[in-house]
Amino acid sequence: MGYGFDRIQNTLWHIENGEVDNQEPGLVVLLIGSNHFTVTKNYSGDTPEETAHGIKFLAEKIHEKFPSAHLVVMELLPSGHRYDKKMAVNRILREIIPGMPDTELKDISPAFKDADGNIDPQYFKKDMCHLCRKGFMLWYNAIKDILEKYI
Repeated sequence: MGYGFDRIQNTLWHIENGEVDNQEPGLVVLLIGSNHFTVTKNYSGDTPEETAHGIKFLAEKIHEKFPSAHLVVMELLPSGHRYDKKMAVNRILREIIPGMPDTELKDISPAFKDADGNIDPQYFKKDMCHLCRKGFMLWYNAIKDILEKYI
């Protein structure tokens, strides 16, 4: 579930307003947060702390909605835009997500970097923010075992 440019509050709205009613997933994979650093005339952006705690709040709401589902919270991917803020979110997530019931935090960012530790552009579209097909396949392969276990 997700739409272009969604933020945590948009996803909460989708959950609270029936868009996922009558579903019983065995697994929910959550990757959200990058859009919280984009400033527009109507949105001043968020701090890494606000974003990380918003992700945890959303994870709790997902568990309320789907109590039997296993939840995988993905660390933010190392795309080129607002890299430092994304890595700050990931550091906070590593402190606040462990211990949540039936939830795991998954970091696949090393797979998106080259041998020198730089972001590998072959996995991203020209904007260096969104994944291309090869990037999505890399993500799939990184969580394939989890998908097969719960689906």
